[in-house]
Amino acid sequence: MLLYRVISGVIFVVIFLLTVFWNSIFAPVIFLLIALITLVLSLMEFFSLTSKLDFQGYPVLTTTTGATLVGLIGITSINGGIDPGLCEDLGNIIIFVYLLFLIICIFSENDFGKGFYNLLASLGGFVYLIWTLLFMGKIYYSYNLQVTDSKYLFLFLIIVTKAADIGGYFTGKFTAKLKNGNHKMVPRISPNKSWEGLLGGIGLSITIAFIMIYFSSGNYLVKLPLNQIILGSILFGVVLTIIGLIGDLSVSVLKRATAEKDSGAVIPGFGGMLDVVDSLIFVSPFFYYFVKLGIRL
Repeated sequence: MLLYRVISGVIFVVIFLLTVFWNSIFAPVIFLLIALITLVLSLMEFFSLTSKLDFQGYPVLTTTTGATLVGLIGITSINGGIDPGLCEDLGNIIIFVYLLFLIICIFSENDFGKGFYNLLASLGGFVYLIWTLLFMGKIYYSYNLQVTDSKYLFLFLIIVTKAADIGGYFTGKFTAKLKNGNHKMVPRISPNKSWEGLLGGIGLSITIAFIMIYFSSGNYLVKLPLNQIILGSILFGVVLTIIGLIGDLSVSVLKRATAEKDSGAVIPGFGGMLDVVDSLIFVSPFFYYFVKLGIRL
């Protein structure tokens, strides 16, 4: 299990490094393909889980809408000839059409009550996964962000967030073997999560954040004094870890409700795609607006 997790993790890192540092038009195209695959698989797993709660939703309509929005942002950014404001308007039109079709789907249901619950499940999937994960693409493509190295910011977000997962995983494993074990955080939701693991995740996240900011200061990022690097590392390490944990637990709640251990089995060592992106669900919009508002301030 651990070996598969390490191998899968290495593959992910190599792909992300390729999309960030490969100076070629193919890099953003590869990222767009990865983003589409990630979103589609995540939505498939989401609706697979909700269907076990008898909330089938409208997965084809929702997934098609999500893929269209991802493609719109990616193609607009790669092409460079489409005004972001126009892209924003087109995105809102797509969402409007999606809402209309959701209502039309209810009209075709024999059981309007069931149709209404399917609508809620679809809207839940849209907000929970499509709206949130779109911000990863917006960060990568510097969508409405006045920064020059948005790809590095994207890499920073991924690595620092996942460092918290790794630090929490290994610290939790280690402390669980101690004489008195560790202190469980929310055993009803995630039996393996511990407070010691949270601290370990924060510690590794702060360390990785410091390394990435320190060695990129003056290169990919604005030149910063050491005290600001330290404060920034602590801020990102703590906040991204906690918000990432909330995303992780949100997927765990859905899995516990359906008595499933993993959201799927598409990623060796991790389980499903939802198990991979869970900590990024709420981190992505937070980081995007942190950067956007930070620039404006």
